[in-house]
Amino acid sequence: MDERLAASGLLGVAIDVRLAREAPYPGSVADVNFGIRWLKSRARAWNGEPSTLGALGSSSGGHVLELCAMRPHHPRYTMYPLPEAPQFDATLKYVIARSPISTPLARYELAQKMTRDTLIQNSALYFRPWDSIIEGNPQLILDRGEAVLMPPMFVLQGELDDNVLPAMQEHFVATYRATGGAIDYEVFLGAEHRWIIQPGPQTDRAIDMIKAFIPRQLRAR
Repeated sequence: MDERLAASGLLGVAIDVRLAREAPYPGSVADVNFGIRWLKSRARAWNGEPSTLGALGSSSGGHVLELCAMRPHHPRYTMYPLPEAPQFDATLKYVIARSPISTPLARYELAQKMTRDTLIQNSALYFRPWDSIIEGNPQLILDRGEAVLMPPMFVLQGELDDNVLPAMQEHFVATYRATGGAIDYEVFLGAEHRWIIQPGPQTDRAIDMIKAFIPRQLRAR
């Protein structure tokens, strides 16, 4: 997916993050916040433009990106300074989220009902202490009426996803829109949670839609 987007003329950079066992929430969010600022500081050297930086994340990566986009100045997310480039912040021009965990508490409750032990254990591993699943929950952030930034967002959801149900995603999309955010939402028929890692017509359609979404955001400066 990254290669196909880069082949269309985009500058693509993958940000590595620590995983839950090494760094529970908000560790990965702080890693991405730092990575966004770091990338902005170096973008022009790679023929990129810091002001047009957007981000794409899948599943848990989508959850992290939603938090980064909505709270780019949160003190827990900006814990790592970038002294060589303090002028850059972690704001994003746009966000693309494929099957994001937009409501991790509801996803955890679903995993309990379905006895998905791996998902249950991973949630407990990442959200330590446990009440951070409330604090670091994009859906609940909107429900609480927190003051957040709302960059344009594109959410891609599989019709047959039983990891994050379409109804959960639709609730997040509706709340984001009702709160004043611009958000595109597309359901991919016959697609499960990780469909885009496999070649096929739905993957091709998703990549084509992403390619069309990004220029629209760049023209809306």
